[in-house]
Amino acid sequence: MSLLKKWFATDKKSAQPQSQASDVPENFWIPLTSMEQMDAWNTEQEHPIYVFKHSTSCGVSKMVLKDITQRLTTQRGPGTYFLLHLIENRAISNEIATRFGVVHQSPQFLKIEQGRCSLHEAHYSILDHSWSA
Repeated sequence: MSLLKKWFATDKKSAQPQSQASDVPENFWIPLTSMEQMDAWNTEQEHPIYVFKHSTSCGVSKMVLKDITQRLTTQRGPGTYFLLHLIENRAISNEIATRFGVVHQSPQFLKIEQGRCSLHEAHYSILDHSWSA
């Protein structure tokens, strides 16, 4: 295959160039797109809620998301995993900061248990935790 064909070949399933096809497994992350989703979280949750705050314009965020997704694909514990795209949903990110008392950072990964943020990390330190329940 020529170099140009390799660069511009598409994945027939997604119609995206192969170099841009999503590395995130289908149905792994739940998109966090509304305040109502957060309102449904309560202090009686049996399992933790995890939120990855991702900036699509940040190379560090992209790398950390890819790495943590690969890890969680094989090492994921019980819980619900949300993915928040910051650029499109900045108001939700601000509400998370207010509601759970964490300073906004990107990328940032939070673990919510019994209505409070029990753990949060940002940037490369996200990769220092196992993030399983």
